[in-house]
Amino acid sequence: MAQRAGSEVVGRLDVDMARVRGFVASAPEPPRSNVLLALPGSNSVTALNALLARKNLKELLKIVVTRFGQTTGSTERELYRVAIDSLHAVSDAALERVLTGPDITSWIAVARGGATEPPVPRGEDPLAHQLAFFLLPEIAAHADRAVPEFRVGADRCGGLAVPRLKVATSVPSTTGSWWLTVGPDEVLASDGAGTLVTLSEPLEAIADGPVVVPHPSRWLDEHLPATEVLPTATPSDMDRFRQDFGAAAQLLCDVWPQAWTEVRHCVERLAPMPFAGLRPHNYSVHAFRGMIVSSPRPAVMAAQTLVHETGHNRMSTIIDLLPLCTNPADRAISPVVNADRPLTAVFHGCYSFAREVHLTRMLLEHGVDSVPTTDMRRYLAERAGIVRAARDLLLERADLLPAGEAIVSEVGDVLDRLPG
Repeated sequence: MAQRAGSEVVGRLDVDMARVRGFVASAPEPPRSNVLLALPGSNSVTALNALLARKNLKELLKIVVTRFGQTTGSTERELYRVAIDSLHAVSDAALERVLTGPDITSWIAVARGGATEPPVPRGEDPLAHQLAFFLLPEIAAHADRAVPEFRVGADRCGGLAVPRLKVATSVPSTTGSWWLTVGPDEVLASDGAGTLVTLSEPLEAIADGPVVVPHPSRWLDEHLPATEVLPTATPSDMDRFRQDFGAAAQLLCDVWPQAWTEVRHCVERLAPMPFAGLRPHNYSVHAFRGMIVSSPRPAVMAAQTLVHETGHNRMSTIIDLLPLCTNPADRAISPVVNADRPLTAVFHGCYSFAREVHLTRMLLEHGVDSVPTTDMRRYLAERAGIVRAARDLLLERADLLPAGEAIVSEVGDVLDRLPG
């Protein structure tokens, strides 16, 4: 059940350190091979996600303990306590999933970056409310205890989506905010001005994979890097997106099933943009791990997008966990974008396009038709040339460490398998 917090301030935050130490100690060894492609029998995705979850848990707890001590708001202190209790209550596998998704990774990045630091008026801490919202599935699963109402900003459309619960409301808030009440069987949202709704409208997923979020959230609008844009998709754009990416999922299942399994494990959320023709219009953001932004494109191109952007998400995790070279900040003209970039960015482009090269070769070998007005063989040759140049640059300029050596070697294997 939910309640408004009273004046009594929660005195302490109990962290089950025995559980935390046990979880951290159960970390697998970092993968030393098969870090580029999703291959039969490879567990590198599982290992990388498990390692990232443990890194994120330690950072999350450090931040929460600090902010709990800084805020004097009774509601906010109680929300931090409820959030930590809800994490203690889930299995290790569930903990790994929640700690590696776009919500918690972005919350850590924002909090670590110093945004919204307390104290604020009345001792409140907006990040406590946001964390409770991000952990809504875990909190709702243990709603037998009192949970304070908490507030989040309305989505760009005025409604509110909870992607991890796969529910939403399209009813617009008249105040720009929603107060959420957590019950054992439902989540109620009030705008504080008379509008009261149940979050019950279903959100669709692509096959058995990532959920499609129809409108950008306030959180995303506030914290997306200034270099990225996310225009609102129209209903017809949304329909086209679901159709194209649903067909892309089936294509991956048919041609490279391990790649679709990898998407399911690495990507939690898809954020559609308006249709922009056949040109690629997609990106991922390091701090929003597990999210891909893309416009609708035909199935072949959407499959390439899924493999490419899942690669960027994987590469971000590798960079968080494993040093690739001793000089990652050194800069060079990247063959991927023909612009000055740090070597980490060259790794990103080389890694993701090598995966796309591998997929495109497999599509051709399976007799998949090119999209009209495009030539898949020419596209493969062009992308392979870019990957080869990026690989050669890394061999020349990067002082490679074992993880970087493994990536560069596996990129070479992809190139060696190309015909002629």
